[in-house]
Amino acid sequence: MTLGLKVMDIGHAPDRAPDQFLLPLEMICREKAEDAAGKCEAFRDGHYPGLIHVVTAESVDWLYSFADHLRSEVKRMLGFELGFGIGQSVAGFKAWKDGYLSSLVAWNYADSRLPAEIRLQSIDKTSIIADEIKVIERYLAKGEYAAFDQAVRPILRLAFTGPAASRVKVIFQLYLALESAASDLLIRVENAEQLWLRPELAYSLDSVDKAYSYLAGIARKIARQREEGADAADVNLIESVRRYIDDHYASDLNLSDMAARFNYHPSYFSELFKKRVGRTFIQYLTDVRMTQAIRLLEETQLSLWDIAELTGFSNASYFSSKFKKIYGISPSDYRER
Repeated sequence: MTLGLKVMDIGHAPDRAPDQFLLPLEMICREKAEDAAGKCEAFRDGHYPGLIHVVTAESVDWLYSFADHLRSEVKRMLGFELGFGIGQSVAGFKAWKDGYLSSLVAWNYADSRLPAEIRLQSIDKTSIIADEIKVIERYLAKGEYAAFDQAVRPILRLAFTGPAASRVKVIFQLYLALESAASDLLIRVENAEQLWLRPELAYSLDSVDKAYSYLAGIARKIARQREEGADAADVNLIESVRRYIDDHYASDLNLSDMAARFNYHPSYFSELFKKRVGRTFIQYLTDVRMTQAIRLLEETQLSLWDIAELTGFSNASYFSSKFKKIYGISPSDYRER
């Protein structure tokens, strides 16, 4: 059985959103499961944090009675309506996923008193097969959202040739794949888009275009936030590289070693550095070293050999030739100005 708080009209009470009461809901469900006159276990799935699940060896009638008891307790203690859906009975770990999914789908029928076994009998072969889900999950994991879009449309068109239960199950399966991808990237799906918070939403998607628009909208948001996250990660990486260079410019630094230090392929690291900094790795490193060399020329009486060694150049001759090439004057003449 899958349980979840129903969204109420919270326009005048923004502090009464269901997702703010998940911990109290879980505590109530676990406590009542321990006290129930039957063997059952309440648990949460980290991918779908807004729902509580109950697994039991008891009968469907027992589950309905248990659910009614939970509804009254949640209403009394939290002031929310509790929606629930009872999945099909399964045996063995291999069938666990089927039972779990049927429970999630049944939760979308939370206002119906028909057992899930009866409702799911109408689901035909238009449901997504496991291989199709794996392909879609792979597209999402790799960020290939154009391929995801192309794969989703034919699946939806086929789903809409079958009964409503089949359509809802397919939409829910696709949504779960999206939500899982978002969770892996630490991206939050907004309350208004969450099927587990708004089960009526699945029924309002009554055409291929509506269903596609809903799913593609979430996919685009994930893609956009993924890119923004990648950009932020790139910025953080380059800042770390620059700090390392600023602290270790006197050492023997080269692009391959730096790429390895930060776990990047040298070619990609080189392109990324130039894109973010506006200079190649070698140009930036040389600029840092020359800045320090100028400071030593101006503030100390150290020899060119000492300055070359302290700023990471291989020898005084190379330092002098590089300095003159950049500034048009030798280090000695610069010091005497």
